[in-house]
Amino acid sequence: MRAVFLFLLLFVAISPARADQLDPALEELFDQLRRGEGEVESLQFDIQAAWLRAPEAGIGILVNRTIEALEAEDAATAGVLIDHVTGLAPHYAEGWMLKGHLALLGDDRVAAELAFGKVVALEPRHFLALEKLGDLALLSGDEERAHKRYREALDWNPHLEQVRERADRLRAALGGQEI
Repeated sequence: MRAVFLFLLLFVAISPARADQLDPALEELFDQLRRGEGEVESLQFDIQAAWLRAPEAGIGILVNRTIEALEAEDAATAGVLIDHVTGLAPHYAEGWMLKGHLALLGDDRVAAELAFGKVVALEPRHFLALEKLGDLALLSGDEERAHKRYREALDWNPHLEQVRERADRLRAALGGQEI
């Protein structure tokens, strides 16, 4: 998890362009990813980079500080900061994604599910949030919903091998039926 936060911190700090999940370049990136054209890791990085770009510089600063607080294991400060992010930019999906991660760190599954659900409402292609929702459904014992969320994540990014393995195991457990 530490490596993820370091990546996020570095990316937010050096990212000159502002976009977010509304970046029109995402359409082509997703098309390439789904067709398997190009370097998969590079496409995934570019998609995640576009998602992370804050809609304005002030939000980017707050996201950066949130990530710094998470790195310092200061969940209270991170919580206050991410609340500012989601309050000031409620349509910025990555703010909700960070809020979901913070909720998971606090073992608050309900808050995490709400936050990841908001991410998917704002960015239906967010394969990482879909995967988290699948994980949460699985933890709650809802195998059908978990399988559905994993399949949705794979629809947008068919290169998520661990998600594919979980979806295949669940399909077998559910009697082999596709949901």
